[in-house]
Amino acid sequence: HFELDWKGKNYIVYYVQIQNQRLSISIIDATDRFHELHLLLAVTVFLLIVIIALVLLFFIRSAKKDSMTSKLTSRLSSSANAYLAVYDMDIVNDTFGVIHAANNVDIEEVGENYPNGQTMLNDLMNCVTDEEYRLEVIKFVDLYTLGDRIGSKESITIEYLNHEQKWRRGRFIVSERDQSGKISHVLWSVEDIDDENKQIASLGDIYVSVCDIDILEDSYTVIATNNMEGKTIEHEYDISAKDYILKNVEKLTSSKSTRAVKDFVDFKTLERRMKNSNTLTIEFMNYKEEWCRGRFIASQWTDDGRLSHVLWTIENINTERQERDTLLEMSANAIAANAAKSAFLSNMSHEIRTPINAVLGMNEMVLRECKDDNIIAYSENIRNAGNTLLSLINDILDISKIESGKMEIIPVDYNLSSVLNDLVNMVQTKADDKGLNLVLDIDKEIPQYLNGDVIRLKQVITNILTNAVKYTNIGMVTFGLSFDRVEDDPDSIILNVYVKDTGMGIREEDMKKLFSEFERIDEIKNRNVEGTGLGMSITQSLLLMMGSKLKVQSVYELGSRFSFSVKQKVVKWDAIGDYETSYRSSLLSKEKYKERFTAPEANVLVIDDTPMNIMVFKSLLKQTEVQIDTALSGEDGIRAALDKKYDIIFLDHMMPKKDGIEVLETMLAKDGLSEKKGLTLGGH
Repeated sequence: HFELDWKGKNYIVYYVQIQNQRLSISIIDATDRFHELHLLLAVTVFLLIVIIALVLLFFIRSAKKDSMTSKLTSRLSSSANAYLAVYDMDIVNDTFGVIHAANNVDIEEVGENYPNGQTMLNDLMNCVTDEEYRLEVIKFVDLYTLGDRIGSKESITIEYLNHEQKWRRGRFIVSERDQSGKISHVLWSVEDIDDENKQIASLGDIYVSVCDIDILEDSYTVIATNNMEGKTIEHEYDISAKDYILKNVEKLTSSKSTRAVKDFVDFKTLERRMKNSNTLTIEFMNYKEEWCRGRFIASQWTDDGRLSHVLWTIENINTERQERDTLLEMSANAIAANAAKSAFLSNMSHEIRTPINAVLGMNEMVLRECKDDNIIAYSENIRNAGNTLLSLINDILDISKIESGKMEIIPVDYNLSSVLNDLVNMVQTKADDKGLNLVLDIDKEIPQYLNGDVIRLKQVITNILTNAVKYTNIGMVTFGLSFDRVEDDPDSIILNVYVKDTGMGIREEDMKKLFSEFERIDEIKNRNVEGTGLGMSITQSLLLMMGSKLKVQSVYELGSRFSFSVKQKVVKWDAIGDYETSYRSSLLSKEKYKERFTAPEANVLVIDDTPMNIMVFKSLLKQTEVQIDTALSGEDGIRAALDKKYDIIFLDHMMPKKDGIEVLETMLAKDGLSEKKGLTLGGH
């Protein structure tokens, strides 16, 4: 037989071979029968598929659940390889399963014959928890309120002492939620943290509290605390990390600091504030009026750069703060003492300079007017000694200014030839006295007119040249000057200065003393060399202020080379020329002092509270025939200036009652004095 489809119907054809090669054929209409068979087959296949799907779903869910549980257990174990028990709690059906159970007294009372999970947890924790923590723990393991307490978080924890006074950590971890987000399964784990807490206890010596905060989940874990009020808040309220921190702030912080600390712990702005810093710190007073330090420490960021975890620590810094306040007070006293010292040195400098200037001024009159060679020689010695004393006073004052930050670099236009004349004239006499040869190595192409702080530049070079002469007994001192152009600043040059001597040199171990205040190198050997040990310290400080640095090369007992380079603006590019030749010629043609001018019709007013200074002033200008009026106080000077027109007024700066600046301001304010009388003012 065979099946035949024809015109939408199904037929079965039966045929039988009979004698004489004939066939007997029967045709049966089987359309309805085939429909019934097909329907039966389809139903059978559908039922098989449903059964297979249900079996697979059961195994998949079981495997998924086992895998999730295994992963969670593995994750927990990897962090603290000390879990005593892990249970799977079915919240919906109130059943449980033992995933891991160590042979430990904490769980020896637990079997699988309990009627439900809640009864098992209650019996377990009642047996193994210390009496002080028992009620708290029983409340914590209440499965009926667990969903509300966990909320959207992944876990909650509690730490307690067991009946053997060992620390344990209990933790509920969400392992499954239904479609509505309601918790259906959790893991309950018991962890041995006794050793960990012993280590954390040592943190208690430093920290009042250490808390790990999950910013994204708004949850927290207390790592360490030695503050019972904090413990009370932690266990009394099942709250978010934000509320936990705020409750602690309100309860434990002094009212003086509460507002500031609340603003500091604001989670809404925390990520922004920690964007460029891994820590944020605040100091505040606690309820005992003791100083504490709160600190957020970033501990974890998400892949997209969001802050996810921070450590919140509180440490008691009351002793540290008291010590710091003491140090600050000592520092303030030291600053005040230093200011008093600076004021004293400034006043002392003025008081000492006044008689020295008077002596030098009167001595200058002797040099100008005396014709006796012996007396002139004596006066030269007085001038040299007076200038040395004045130099020492200036050094002390400069150190005071540098230490107080009052030293300033003031650029002005200057003539380099004039500066070189002053420097060479100063050192030439000292070199001649010791029989030393002063060699000048001056580049002929150096621009003659420059802009810079010429006073400090001369002071630096003077200190270096003076030292070279002082510490050289035989041979020569070479003073060299050259320049380099500045590629990116065509209006400036780099002025290169060096001083080389054949003196005693410096030991390598003494190099560090070279720039120390009041320290002298090879003190025993150089005990007969004058000086205070301030020169090189001042020199280096001034060069640093000018953007340079003193370089030293020295071989002991062979000599030294001091050099520096400093940037200077060019006013005119006129070359200095052959300076050494012109200088030697000027020495040969040097004449005695002679007035450069006379001005019998000029009127000058000198205001100074020191009569000796006025006497020196009048003596120095005696041969100019200038008409000189004097005043011993600012008030007398103001009256004199109002009564008479003066071409120049010379004002002393430091005077009693009104000083020179106040006198000047008063003069300018009196009826427009400078406009009415064409007043020109000068000062010293």
